[in-house]
Amino acid sequence: LIGGKSVLSENLLSEIDGNVYRISGDSREKTALEIAKKIQELKPIKTIAVVNGKTGLADAVSIAAIAAEKDMAIILSNPKSGVQDSATFLNSIGIEKSYVIGGDKAVSNSIMATLPNSERISGLNRNDTNAAVIKKFYNNSNLNNLYVAKNGSGAENQLIDALAVGVLAAKNNSPVLIVSNKLSNRQHDVVKSKDINIVTRVGG
Repeated sequence: LIGGKSVLSENLLSEIDGNVYRISGDSREKTALEIAKKIQELKPIKTIAVVNGKTGLADAVSIAAIAAEKDMAIILSNPKSGVQDSATFLNSIGIEKSYVIGGDKAVSNSIMATLPNSERISGLNRNDTNAAVIKKFYNNSNLNNLYVAKNGSGAENQLIDALAVGVLAAKNNSPVLIVSNKLSNRQHDVVKSKDINIVTRVGG
């Protein structure tokens, strides 16, 4: 169960068979940190992706599949305190590369400067940032699958489909394209540059 009791009640424990345990913290940033610690137990983390923990859900969704594929931890940055909640942990495990997802209004340059070997991946909006992520990490001209889901610009809860498909996309080494009613010019250019075997629509 990911999140505290106010998000996911204790009643769920009795509804799910098997060994069930909870990963949570006092805030969303600390919950993300606890997830990172669990990843570290399974395989040493060398790369992190940092997104705005308040307004950066679309950016988190854009990087989620590649993060799962490449064993990255997604660290949430607080607009006021940055990655302060995660700093001690990150310093202790020797991060080699940090990707900041989103523009400097999402994660400021001063916060970025505190991260080891940091690189920003961003665009003018969430769609362009999504395109930049795909261009950066999916270098092959051939894609077996492209998962297409809403970008949440109409309502943030529309992003849930893109979030849910992220691990499946990782298993298939395929990106998630988040869209509004049409592709942005940058997304259009990225899609046109690929030979895509299957396009899978996620959601109604």
